[in-house]
Amino acid sequence: MNPAPTNDGQQPGRRRPTPGHVVARRVEEILRIRLDGAEFWDVREDVRENEHEAGSVWELPEDAKPLSDSQLWRYMAKADKLIAESCRAPRKKLLRRHLAQRRNLYAKAVNQGDVRAALACVDSEARLLDLFPDKDSVPPSGPGVVIIGGVDADAALGRTPTPENASGPDSPAV
Repeated sequence: MNPAPTNDGQQPGRRRPTPGHVVARRVEEILRIRLDGAEFWDVREDVRENEHEAGSVWELPEDAKPLSDSQLWRYMAKADKLIAESCRAPRKKLLRRHLAQRRNLYAKAVNQGDVRAALACVDSEARLLDLFPDKDSVPPSGPGVVIIGGVDADAALGRTPTPENASGPDSPAV
């Protein structure tokens, strides 16, 4: 025989369902720490530390049991699903976002006087835009071909080499 329901209609020993807005806040909290690299044990530790903190999204009512590991895994699965959904953007949109992020980081680095970080940003942007030739590619050669930084200067400028603009081993020194 089942125990009699309590005043609020709940069976004794059963936990009341968590309201949807609380679940959403908990999933967002886990999402934040997952993006910082947290694993399950980090999530569990964070939740346990905040269960007794007043006003925390993890705060437990008096005499309540801590959330189970299986419940924490369910919250993590929801957070991981949000991460996966955020990565489903078209390639062109992702490229624009990554370029904007690099340019933002470049501006911050320059403002702080961090030349090394600024160079890393522009180098990363150049690789993203495929401005560097492949290491396996064979550079063009022959009279009139000028290679600057691994790029055919004439081709980069959109011009055809002529005797006037040619420089190479067979052309006169300028």
